[in-house]
Amino acid sequence: MISPGPVLAVLIVVAAVAFAVIVSYILRRIGARRPLVKEMATTSRRPGDIFFVYGVILGLILVTAIGSFNATKKSVSTEASALVAMSRSAAALPPPLRDDLDHQLVCYARVAIEEEWPSMQRGSSSPFLGAAADRIPQTLSRAARDPGAPSTVVSSLITSERDLSVARRERADAINGTLPGLFWFVLIAGGLLVVVLSALMMYNEYAYLQMFIAGGAAALVAAAIVLVASFDRPFAGETIKIGPERMEAALASVNAFAPDPRVDRPCP
Repeated sequence: MISPGPVLAVLIVVAAVAFAVIVSYILRRIGARRPLVKEMATTSRRPGDIFFVYGVILGLILVTAIGSFNATKKSVSTEASALVAMSRSAAALPPPLRDDLDHQLVCYARVAIEEEWPSMQRGSSSPFLGAAADRIPQTLSRAARDPGAPSTVVSSLITSERDLSVARRERADAINGTLPGLFWFVLIAGGLLVVVLSALMMYNEYAYLQMFIAGGAAALVAAAIVLVASFDRPFAGETIKIGPERMEAALASVNAFAPDPRVDRPCP
């Protein structure tokens, strides 16, 4: 499911309202020829139960999508914080190792901002970030063998690198959404059923009132589905999205803290 921008979201809601109006019109035309439709509209009370069940399901799915969005946002924050923590710990390493690690942290943040985020907006992950991430453990392995590197500092760096890797994987897992396809089927099919039943239940009212109520139900359902889609695709949206601001702040922090200004040199 795509993450609709403001224009597409409005078009979806308008299309849903138009669908409801058309369904109401068709039902009235059919009812004028077939009394069974009138009888169903008069005697049916069960659709109210369907509305309630669908509303509960829709609410639970929306809460799930928001929870996933917030978890992904936390992973992005953890990833950026791990970079900053590593740059602080790297200050205690011997200069060659310290400068190499600082440069690799700078390159990681640059690739994340310049390559990874645009790729995530398109629904994929950049292979360049994986290459940048692979260089960090190699430097930590060198630090572990260097007698001049304090063991406590190396241990702290390894822990931060593990946090970085886990957060990166969690972020990548959320690129294309976390809701199963069955959820989307239930949302869309249930929404169509709710709209049709809304039009049917209001058949005996004035035509404009029937269309207004059915259209209102359609607008509400469509807006809720759009909201779920926006939260489920945290990097592809235009209004509801997770941007690279935390990573940009981490990059600025690493550059400002690094003792050697050459860490800001071009990346390989």
